[in-house]
Amino acid sequence: MPSLEPSVTLDAVVADPHLHALFLQHLSVSDSKGFARLLFLVSVEEFKKVFAPNKPSEDPEDDAQAHRRQYASKIINKFMSPDAFLDIASENLRILNKSVWSFGKLLRNDLMLYSGLAAKTDLFQDAEVAVKKALQSSFTQFAASPEFAALVASSRLTYVENDDSTDEEQLEGNSPASAVEESLSSPSPVSSTSTQVRRQRTATTFLTLERVLGNRRLCSVFWVFLFKERTHEQLSLWMDFRYQLLPILDEFIHAVQDSGDEEQQQASDHEERQTGELIEQLLAVGSRIAAKYLTASASTRVTFVGEGEQAFLRDYELRVACCLDAGSFSLADAEELLQTVERIQAIVEADLKVNHFVRFMGSESFKSLVASYQSRLLSPSGSSDAVASTACDGSSTASNSSMTTLQELFQCMNVASHQPQRVRSKSFTLRDLFQGQLRGEPQSKSLISSVMSFRLDVNDRSHPEIIKEVLHSLADPNNHSESTSDLYHHHAIPDHVEAFFRPSGADVVRSTTRPEPSLFHMTIGNAEKAFYGACLTRYVPLNDSSKLGPLEQVLQETEGLEVYVPAGLCIISRYPILDTLKQRLDSLHAAMQDDDAYLSDVNWLPSAAQMAGLLSPFDFTTATSSQDNVTSLSTLDSYVDFSMEELFSCLSVEHVVSLVTCMLLERQVVLVSSRYSVLTSVGETLKSLIAPLEWSHVFAPILPKSMLECLQCPTPYLFGVHSSYRAELREMLEREGCGDGIVVVDLDADTMSSPGRRQLPDSVRVPLTSRLLQLLKPKVFFSDFVPMLSSKRESSLARGFPQGHVRSCFREALATLLRTVEEFRFVLSDDFDYVVVFDRIAFLRRLPPREQSFYRTFLETQVFSHEIASVDI
Repeated sequence: MPSLEPSVTLDAVVADPHLHALFLQHLSVSDSKGFARLLFLVSVEEFKKVFAPNKPSEDPEDDAQAHRRQYASKIINKFMSPDAFLDIASENLRILNKSVWSFGKLLRNDLMLYSGLAAKTDLFQDAEVAVKKALQSSFTQFAASPEFAALVASSRLTYVENDDSTDEEQLEGNSPASAVEESLSSPSPVSSTSTQVRRQRTATTFLTLERVLGNRRLCSVFWVFLFKERTHEQLSLWMDFRYQLLPILDEFIHAVQDSGDEEQQQASDHEERQTGELIEQLLAVGSRIAAKYLTASASTRVTFVGEGEQAFLRDYELRVACCLDAGSFSLADAEELLQTVERIQAIVEADLKVNHFVRFMGSESFKSLVASYQSRLLSPSGSSDAVASTACDGSSTASNSSMTTLQELFQCMNVASHQPQRVRSKSFTLRDLFQGQLRGEPQSKSLISSVMSFRLDVNDRSHPEIIKEVLHSLADPNNHSESTSDLYHHHAIPDHVEAFFRPSGADVVRSTTRPEPSLFHMTIGNAEKAFYGACLTRYVPLNDSSKLGPLEQVLQETEGLEVYVPAGLCIISRYPILDTLKQRLDSLHAAMQDDDAYLSDVNWLPSAAQMAGLLSPFDFTTATSSQDNVTSLSTLDSYVDFSMEELFSCLSVEHVVSLVTCMLLERQVVLVSSRYSVLTSVGETLKSLIAPLEWSHVFAPILPKSMLECLQCPTPYLFGVHSSYRAELREMLEREGCGDGIVVVDLDADTMSSPGRRQLPDSVRVPLTSRLLQLLKPKVFFSDFVPMLSSKRESSLARGFPQGHVRSCFREALATLLRTVEEFRFVLSDDFDYVVVFDRIAFLRRLPPREQSFYRTFLETQVFSHEIASVDI
């Protein structure tokens, strides 16, 4: 390739963002006055681009002229005034034998007297000549610097040979400045020198602002750079317009225009529904953008300096508000809104190019991007031309320019981000089961994963062990093939399931009377792969004297002390039908009270008819009484097949609220109770009460005694421990020294340990507690009220546990807790994945000091991360 040095003149540096970013870095260390002068030259270049030829304008000439005059005044105030932020003046710099300040004052006065001067492209020509002359010595030093040498070395990446008459015009035609001109200026005469076609070798950077904005991944990196500087507001608005509002707006305009065709009129009902849905989306997205960026209380408020530019923002806000009040949106509204949005975007692009993109191109973030492209160019996998074509393709949004994911990229830039949970290949909700039934899918292929019998092996009394026998399994290991791999994966029997048959330990029971049978439900596994089960244990006398020890034989003969062996059935499903599973085992047990084999034989197995009862389809009439499928689906979404009453029967309302708070803050929680089913019900209730938030950590509401070492887990968890091994629990916590941060909840005694326990903000906690007391303890809550609680009202409150109302109270409390987080969420994506960045600093700044402690902890949780990343794009 020809040498680069002759092409890189000072004029080329001023015209190219990449070059002047590198020169600015050099000047920031060696020549602070030169730094301001280079920025002046760049600003003048942008001022000239407002005068591009042959561009139609929708604005009156006066508006365009006012805009140019305002642009010129900004340059004077910023660079050529005594109080200028970037003063270019010095004793040695003279413009037409005048000081810089005097010349700036002269220009300002001339513009006030004769506004037509703003239409001259050479308005700053005399100042340009003087400033370039003063800057030449610094440029000569820069040309001898290592940075310049590195620029030459990477010339294959950054520079290409262009024809001014074609490529340069295309670049200008797609630039933000030309976009501003289309909406803010009108045609003006251009000298022949500016339109003269010359063929010469020019240097053009691949990564211009246009191409960065046109590539979602590069745009996201630019946004993060601005976010770290707290100057991300305008680009955030631009991105929400580009990726959220404009696609819907375009679709609406096309839908309305197409609806007038004769062929389309036949499907008018469908078109009306589609148009109505688009209007709802437009009003929702449009009002959300206005609230987030434009209102006086906006969390990410965007403002423009000029009154003319600010008017566009007010126009957008007013148009959206009017359409929202009217509840309608016409084609004319859409076209006017589209025009306003495009003008706002053009203003933002121009501001980014002048004030921010230069710094971005000199940043480490930009260098990493250039290095990424350079490594691809030098790789032997493909030709340079092909890769270069992809690199500078502004329409491409693919992230294959780097193998790095967006989240990894942001981590490298030291910006916290949130990524959505992996979508599960199959979900197991009652809604899914009901929809499958409507499609004709038999429940027998999904409802009951497995049925097992179990008994204690008494052959080796020194090492008691539970033996299980699989009576039914959808994941039959003998029939495991490629066609049944999904079925096997979803319904494979959980590991160590035997430990849950007898959580307190596997051993015989010695008693003069038959021990009472036990029946409890349980949950095994976390949200990723949860199994729901019920376990029935009966006790069968050990009649084989050869299996008894000498002392047991003596006690049997003298005291009538029998040895009973635990045996039973366990039924497991992937669907959350806890009470249903428990009721099926209860019905079977009740029907077998006169069956000698069931009562005396540990090897007893259910008959085919009894197995059919255990495997029978779920009765949806227990969950919904509606005959309408849509209503049934809606009811199933809120239905839970367990009782929430146990939680409120065990704990006071205040303790319930505190325990839910511990779940939200992802504390380590241990529940203790003398009832296994209570542990399961309370654990499931707590998960239900924090919905739609999700507990994604370790969840074992029944923790077998043999697994107590799990309490040493350093991550958040919820475990349930039976009170029969409370002593072992206490010893474990004390011995390992891990109990200081664990919240231990005694459900039998209504007590909670409180190591540094935080409370919900008062604005959420107080109304929630009050509403729960009204629902659950009306006699206490209303005892001093006038008029007194009527007997009719009292009886209505006492009819049953108000499960739906309780869940509603917590949903409203969580909605209040998360009410404003949407305003501080920014979605960044490419074609392959997306991440969410939450503006934690701005969010906490808005809160009262007394609430900041809770939110600082809450914002760090996985619960919050999953919720904030749950967006539709």
